[in-house]
Amino acid sequence: MNNLGTFYGDQGKYDKAELYHQQALAIRKEILDPNHWDLAVSLNNLADIYRMQERYNKAEALYLEALEISKRVFGDEHLHVATILNNLAVLYSTQKKYNEAEPFCKESLSITEQTLGPNHPDTAISLIGLADIHIQQGSYDQAEASIRKSLLIFEKTLGAKHFYTAQSLHNLGWLYYVQSKYTQAEASYQQALTLYRQYPELEYPHLAESLQKLADLYNAQERYEEAEALYEQALTIIEQALGPEHPRTAQGYHNLGWLCYQQKKYDKAEHLLQHAFSILEKTSGSEHPDVAICLDHLAAHYRDQGKYAEAEPLYKRALYIREQVLGSSHLDTAKLLNNLALLYYKQGNLTDAEPLYRRALAISEQALGSERPEIAICLHNLALLYE
Repeated sequence: MNNLGTFYGDQGKYDKAELYHQQALAIRKEILDPNHWDLAVSLNNLADIYRMQERYNKAEALYLEALEISKRVFGDEHLHVATILNNLAVLYSTQKKYNEAEPFCKESLSITEQTLGPNHPDTAISLIGLADIHIQQGSYDQAEASIRKSLLIFEKTLGAKHFYTAQSLHNLGWLYYVQSKYTQAEASYQQALTLYRQYPELEYPHLAESLQKLADLYNAQERYEEAEALYEQALTIIEQALGPEHPRTAQGYHNLGWLCYQQKKYDKAEHLLQHAFSILEKTSGSEHPDVAICLDHLAAHYRDQGKYAEAEPLYKRALYIREQVLGSSHLDTAKLLNNLALLYYKQGNLTDAEPLYRRALAISEQALGSERPEIAICLHNLALLYE
């Protein structure tokens, strides 16, 4: 049962994978001691499926149960413990809970390095995870050091054409992208894509994600036709793997809708964004962070057409979700405060705009310091308000 679950999970067939992993877990709970390692394996495997399905609360509960069993069986410094710690870090990172993710990732890396050595592929995998967190936290130098170290390890131990080498190149591309180093980002993404295409059995999620990231890059450069082609390729892969009503499928439609919005193709953009929102609300719930993103972009779509009455409730609902899920001091909350303030500014409602701009600035300064581009944008918005 467990092997069948893993087989279907590797193909992105998560409903089938869930069924077999649930059956395996039920059997092991019935016949094994509560502290048996195989029980932790089943818990971890089912949690992996829930994570990929974005059922995060269920995944967290199972990972934590698996971690407790592993520590009781092997102690705190075993590789099995490191694996589950890393899975928890990935889970929290996926939900943008980076401060929660970082200690789990560092503990996993420490155990792996001590057990296997600093140049082992598993150490490199942990380095990639830590780099992802540092990118989101804006610690770019630390992130680049970790990615480059992982790349060297993979090339030396597994070869220049290995899947994990592609993963390091993909992450290096993302690091360059968030720093607006587009030439270096494109080169890294293209190298990763070339390698991923050699593994057709892993089209989802890895090839699809890499296509989306390169499309994001082209979008940022206003290379819209190239971006659209890649978004469509990615969406085809995702929809074939997960079906038409899955959160990842919704993300694919959202990407295309946002691209159309940026090209001022408003009718097509609205249709795609509404379709993405409908899928997300049905599959992820009305207060999921991705629902807030979709609402934010729909609101921007209406705002830029002067449809302020339609935009305002969407911004407010998105802001409520962000504050409930991510907290009132999260950077994504600050971005929505800024967007709602801009709406009020465009309406000439400076009284309501000013406190929102100031909240956005305070959150951004606390999270990032005073020297980041995001701070300059906030200050510029306030300056426009006072002109």
